[in-house]
Amino acid sequence: MKRIVLAVVVRDGTVLMIERRKKEKGRYGSILSWTFPGGKIEDNETVFDAVAREALEETGYSVNPKSIIDERQHDSFPVHVSYIACEVDELSEPIETNDPEIFSIKWIKIQDIKNYITSNLNEQVRNYLEL
Repeated sequence: MKRIVLAVVVRDGTVLMIERRKKEKGRYGSILSWTFPGGKIEDNETVFDAVAREALEETGYSVNPKSIIDERQHDSFPVHVSYIACEVDELSEPIETNDPEIFSIKWIKIQDIKNYITSNLNEQVRNYLEL
């Protein structure tokens, strides 16, 4: 099973999200359109190395991983997910990214996340975001 990491990056009451160019259909009618930045863990990478690399590649933001919020087999998609709490490195400016898989990048008000995530939001992530 593929192992992926997702960066849960919070700043000033908002959370960093990406809109995927290609929508992915999962079980139970879920469609993955908006998600946290992240991707596959490469060989010999820790979850913290992978999440920092993926967040930078997808959003242009340099992030500092802080802790693992939760890990699970996703119930709608065939992946093992590690959700990582991250902070934006305030000393760096976001770089331009041209990731062909990303349609848009947006800071979303935490209370509005339910309007973007169409699959089940992990309970521990929900608690972390205080939803």
